[in-house]
Amino acid sequence: MKEYTKILEGYSQVHHSWMYKLVDETEWGNIDVATGYLTKYWLSDSEYESYWRDIQNAIFTNAVGLPGKIFNIDFETKVVKGGCLFTQQDFLRIQKCMLEAGDQNLIVVENLKGEVTNEQPFKFRFPVGISWEEITSGNFVSSVLLESVYKEFFVFGDTSLWGMYTASDYEFPLDVIGFRVEVQDCFLELFNPSEDEIAEIKKWIPPGY
Repeated sequence: MKEYTKILEGYSQVHHSWMYKLVDETEWGNIDVATGYLTKYWLSDSEYESYWRDIQNAIFTNAVGLPGKIFNIDFETKVVKGGCLFTQQDFLRIQKCMLEAGDQNLIVVENLKGEVTNEQPFKFRFPVGISWEEITSGNFVSSVLLESVYKEFFVFGDTSLWGMYTASDYEFPLDVIGFRVEVQDCFLELFNPSEDEIAEIKKWIPPGY
């Protein structure tokens, strides 16, 4: 049985109105398309444990999520409004910073926050140059991955220079972006909330941020 079989079985019949921005309700549940997508981009447990987990641990210090500190001490952080894994605009911003950092892969790992569950956590490895059209091409798998309002993810690349924690299921939906000084200019320039957003974020963020 493939590691992602539970995802195919568990989400092909799921219907929530917030998931239909990327996939029309009438097209939801295309197993063939979803399977092809998972075959290309699924990050196996063995590859994750043998290689990517060490990189993740070099960036993130907290596997539980907010309100605790997420990033290791040598990372600067910036908090912005969230609500899902990526909007197209935010994906393109992250992609630009990844290319400047020299990453080859975009890693997305769902954080189950220590909860005991029968769910298979989402784990993906995308090439850094993937287009928005391609990353959204997996039918219901793409929709659940990108639009879910209750999942939380660690996002990072090869270089250990940056990471993002999407805290969609926190009391208020927030994204926490961490970066080392080598790549700070890109993140500070592109993730620049308006004054109104900053005022709202200040009311939402946990103490210590």
